[in-house]
Amino acid sequence: MLDPAGATLLDNIVWWLGVSGAPSVRVIGYSDTSGSAAANRFTALKRARAVAAMLQGAGISAAPSENYPAPDQYRQEREFGQASFRRVEIVPGAK
Repeated sequence: MLDPAGATLLDNIVWWLGVSGAPSVRVIGYSDTSGSAAANRFTALKRARAVAAMLQGAGISAAPSENYPAPDQYRQEREFGQASFRRVEIVPGAK
């Protein structure tokens, strides 16, 4: 579930994709490294699927995928916190 700021951001992205004419997008889900690798992949894909479904509901062709934690992510999580890795990225023109 998106918080209000995330919902507003997604509305703006839908608007931008509409005016830019991007035919499709890829939604990449990320997770932190706090759980097992399988749980993290599941969480990342669940995030991507949720946002892709919202985009599809707005008429945008969206394909979900997940990203595995990079080896350097463990160090970065200690420096910047795990929350920065709990996100999705929307890549226009990719599928």
